[in-house]
Amino acid sequence: MRFFKEVKKYAAYMQYAAYANLKAQVAGSYLNWVWWLLEPLGMMIVYTVIFGWLFKQGISYFPVFIFIGNTIWGFFNRVSISSVSLIKQNEALLSRIYIPKFVLLVIEMFINGFKMLIQFGLTIVLMICFRVPVSIHVLWVIPILITLFLVTFGICALIMNWGVFLEDLGHAMSILLTVWMYFSGIFYDFKAMLPEPTSTICIAVNPIACFIVAMRDALMYCRMPNLGMLLMWFFCGLMLSVLGIRAIYRNENGYVKRI
Repeated sequence: MRFFKEVKKYAAYMQYAAYANLKAQVAGSYLNWVWWLLEPLGMMIVYTVIFGWLFKQGISYFPVFIFIGNTIWGFFNRVSISSVSLIKQNEALLSRIYIPKFVLLVIEMFINGFKMLIQFGLTIVLMICFRVPVSIHVLWVIPILITLFLVTFGICALIMNWGVFLEDLGHAMSILLTVWMYFSGIFYDFKAMLPEPTSTICIAVNPIACFIVAMRDALMYCRMPNLGMLLMWFFCGLMLSVLGIRAIYRNENGYVKRI
C-alpha cells in the first residue's frame, strides 16, 4: 500500500523529471531526437549486412526482424546499466530531501520507454516499406510491453539496491549484459538455430528472448505469442518487483550513509 500511495503522490514529479531529462539530452543538438532513431538504425544496418548477407541468414523481412530485437534489447540494456549507479548519481538530491528511491528507476524507465516507443514507430514504417503482412495479433504488442516493463522494473530495482553496496557490480553487469545480448536472439532465430525442445527452453528461461520472439510473432508472423511463457514472466515480474521494492524500503535509510 505504501508503494501505490507513493506512486500516486510522486506521479507528476516522475513525469516532469522524465520530460526535463529528455529535453536536456537533446539540448544544443542539431538533430535532437533523431539521434534516438539513428543508433538503432545503424545497428540494424550492421547486423543486416553481417548476419543477413555474409552469414546468409534466410529470414524473411530480416531488417524488421533485427530492428524489433534491437529495440527491445536496447530498452532493457539501457535501464539495467543506468540502474547500477542511480542512487550514487543522485546523491545530492537524496541527501537533501526524502524521495522514494524507486522513483529514480521509474523516471529512467519513462525516459527509455519513450525512446523505445519512438523506435517502434519507425518499426511500423519499416513494416510498410518491406510490405510485412499485418493481422489482429498486433494487439498483443500491448500486453507484451506491459510484461517487459514489469520484468525490467523488478530486475532493475534489485540491481539498483545492490549497486549501492557492491562496488564492482557495474563491471559485472557490463560483462553479463554482453553475454545476455548474444543469448537473446537479436540477430538470429532460435527455432531455426536450435532443435526442439532446446530452442523452447532457451526462450522460456530468458525473458528478453521471450519478449523478442513474442513481439516478432505478433508483428511479423501474424500469429499469437506463447501465452504460457508471457504469463509465466508476468508473474515472475510481479515477484521480482515485490522483492525489489522490499529491498529498497528495507535499505533506503542506509543509502546516503553508504554513498
